[in-house]
Amino acid sequence: MKKSLIALLPLLFLAPALFAQQDEEKPNIIKVQPFQFQDSIVYKRENGVLVVDRAELDLYLKSLDTTLKQHKYSPKVYQNVQFAHLTEQDVQRHYEQALAYWNAAAGQPLSFDVNNFVYFWAEGPGLLQPYLDEILPQLLQQGKVHMSEKYVKAPVTRYLFADHDINGKNYRIYKFQDGKEILREQDIYTEPVINTTRK
Repeated sequence: MKKSLIALLPLLFLAPALFAQQDEEKPNIIKVQPFQFQDSIVYKRENGVLVVDRAELDLYLKSLDTTLKQHKYSPKVYQNVQFAHLTEQDVQRHYEQALAYWNAAAGQPLSFDVNNFVYFWAEGPGLLQPYLDEILPQLLQQGKVHMSEKYVKAPVTRYLFADHDINGKNYRIYKFQDGKEILREQDIYTEPVINTTRK
């Protein structure tokens, strides 16, 4: 009996490692929360249509008002790389313009399309897009984004994410179950690499 128990000891130590390895190989699945939006924002991306509860952006913009004032409108408040090169005065001006548009557009439908280039200082709804981009990864992580894959009518009930390391920082890639990308955090949070090699 003692011999068989001693023979089992290495397996007992090995078992947690085997289970941990299996867990790492499983895809990271996020289930979409099945709540109803009273009002929504539509965001068309390359492979899908995302629908965000308008109340989420409203809550973010209101909390941002306090945060920006506490940090003297520092661009470091944001993760979105579009804000990184602004001065404090630019941050304040952009936020105030975006907030004014947001309040004026109450009850109006809002739709964005990542395939349409929007100038950062554009008048109209384009002012809001960087703020929506700022909170979108967090909403995806919480399962608070309703979506459908382009050309597929059924709503998506679950999707995947994977961690991706860039220069020692972790960014997530969100994908539909068939592998098509929904969003890459690094597209929002990092500078694009531009090839300037001369011929």
